Amino acid sequence: MDFVNLHVHTSLGSMLDALAGVDALFNKVKEYGQKALAITDHGTMAAHYDAVKASEKTGVKFIPGCEMYFVNSYDYIDDSKRKSERRKHLVLLAQNQIGYKNLLRANFIGFEHQVQVVGRIFPRINWSVLEEYNEGLICTTACANGPISRLISEDRFDEAVEVAQRLYDIFKNRLYLELQPHHLKDENLSQEKINRALIEIGSKYGIPLTVAVDTHYLTRDDEKYHDVLMAINSKKPVDDPDRHRYGIDDFYVKTGEEVYEFLKKHYGKDVAEEAVGNTVKIADLCETPDYIMQKGNHLPIFDPKGEKDYVEFLKWRESSNTPKNLAEDKAFMRFKCVKGFKEKINQFPKEERNNYWERIKYELKILEGNNFSSYMLIVSDFMRWAKDNGIMTGIGRGSIAGSAIGYILDIHKVDPIKYGLLFERFQNAFKKDLPDIDTDFISTGRDRVKEYCYNKYGRENCAQVSNITTYSPKSVIPNLVKSMRNVMPGLIKEDENYVRVSEAIKAAIPEEYENEEGEKVKNVSLAKALELSAELRAFAQKCPELMDYAKHIVGLPAAFSSHAAGLVISNESIVNFAPVRIDKNGVPAVQYEKKRCESLGLVKMDFLGLATLDVIHDTLDRKS
Repeated sequence: MDFVNLHVHTSLGSMLDALAGVDALFNKVKEYGQKALAITDHGTMAAHYDAVKASEKTGVKFIPGCEMYFVNSYDYIDDSKRKSERRKHLVLLAQNQIGYKNLLRANFIGFEHQVQVVGRIFPRINWSVLEEYNEGLICTTACANGPISRLISEDRFDEAVEVAQRLYDIFKNRLYLELQPHHLKDENLSQEKINRALIEIGSKYGIPLTVAVDTHYLTRDDEKYHDVLMAINSKKPVDDPDRHRYGIDDFYVKTGEEVYEFLKKHYGKDVAEEAVGNTVKIADLCETPDYIMQKGNHLPIFDPKGEKDYVEFLKWRESSNTPKNLAEDKAFMRFKCVKGFKEKINQFPKEERNNYWERIKYELKILEGNNFSSYMLIVSDFMRWAKDNGIMTGIGRGSIAGSAIGYILDIHKVDPIKYGLLFERFQNAFKKDLPDIDTDFISTGRDRVKEYCYNKYGRENCAQVSNITTYSPKSVIPNLVKSMRNVMPGLIKEDENYVRVSEAIKAAIPEEYENEEGEKVKNVSLAKALELSAELRAFAQKCPELMDYAKHIVGLPAAFSSHAAGLVISNESIVNFAPVRIDKNGVPAVQYEKKRCESLGLVKMDFLGLATLDVIHDTLDRKS
């Protein structure tokens, strides 16, 4: 039975709510012979890069999507509770590159209108976003929390029809009513009731049906681990009747046969054939997203026109033997090298000057050949701006200290020839990766330098790099003790307090360890923690079932944070080609960490706040 799951959550993109990894999902649908898979995480597109790679490995087509949080209005406030409008869900799928760009833009606008609830961010879109950015997108009405399904559950059928018609006016034949193959039911909703109402709306108003599993974990057996994960993240015991739970074990990767037979049994053959058949039709309407992995990098071409010495540069270029067809950024870096050479090296004896000049010509050949002139000029520019504006900078660190051009351009203050430093540690003819220059600033000045870059290159062209923290043994096992204390016999003795037990376990798990090379390793795996801690081994023997849960949760992505130093600077709005979020402090950040950013052609600059510079600055202030 041909079937494509168009509503799937990953542990990377739907942190705190999904258990299945991207690779495992693609491998599972390949095992089932399914030709495509949509990734539709809650409010993020953070798993899209990994999905592209998993698609390449498995041959399963990736359909980029997102389950958006939707509200009718950003301005509505329930005065009785002082809460914003309750969020609903809509699934949007990209048919092509235009659709993907609109998906990225809609997601970013959602973050601009986010709400924060108990420390969690919920990006929200509204009707105007759908109206403006719907081209190239397919919309399905999502789960029981969708805007139509919610109204059906509240017995507001006529209003549900109005919402369906409004969505149809926007998406036309790109709108599908989403059935789900399960019997989720509580006092507020019934998927059975929702499905039947959607079938009725589809029949009356000519809106096609589709079906999706709303996958959150890989197999039916994984449901118990997923349920405990939700308990941990809600900071409530597993048996708390008021915590968020699904209560059924149906949100796993299903075969086409399972989905078809469920619909056929409960709603008839015609509904089953239409809904399942439309999953394949939608997949066929969506292009393979080769456009996600763009070639080359997004480094801005440095424009010298606004520089104070631009007129001087034009005169130099006219009188020098620099090729007229040489790109302007390369020509300008040659000019800055000549100018810097005169300022720093000209007073040296002739033989020394010749050595420096030969070194600079050699480095120029490598850097120009790798198209890194703009990169060097960008770093040089913001370092000069910092110094000109009284912001203390570091001497320099890392491999850049081996570059004579870095010295000439005032990126660092170390004379590499004097100290016998090798340029090849920084760059060589065979190294095509972009240079990685760490720049140091006094802590109070770092944000001012970043702000300069935002203003110079455009606010949408700059964003922080994300960090992704994962669940560690130290965070998971104590939380499992708290969550499972009432349902696991023998976990807590009568004379014990669960807080004391969880704190004792936490203390027994090491923060880091020293590997064979003598290096400190902070990411302690569960196996390593057991190896290092006798107390944890004793606990594992006492509570093997709890440790089974730990094995399924340790290592899962837990939260996004923004890299304090890493800023990417692009030649165009980053939202045009990569997902961008806005963090709790209002700072834009790419939804990828460093390696994923670089693979997408984004160039990271490191703006480091150095405490040593703070001490030196304070000392000099006191001295004066």
